[in-house]
Amino acid sequence: MQTFIASGSAQLDEIREALSSDDLLRIKRAAHAIKGAGASMHAATVKAAAARLEAAAEPETRLSLAQLVEELGSAIELAISHLRAHGYYVNA
Repeated sequence: MQTFIASGSAQLDEIREALSSDDLLRIKRAAHAIKGAGASMHAATVKAAAARLEAAAEPETRLSLAQLVEELGSAIELAISHLRAHGYYVNA
């Protein structure tokens, strides 16, 4: 659980940095990593948000990236809240 949260938060930070420098490849790679982590944790909302971001990290769709990054951040926060509600210690 801790690994999922730590890596998801770190990858989200990387995505935000990459967004500020318009680095679509970094966005795509980090979103892909989060998508895999979400799938392994059965966090469907995280997986779906990461998949949308990964697919949108293309030159012709870059205008929607900021909104998708925020959606992914919200999904990760929801996953953290869910883990806490079920008694898991989450240091994030």
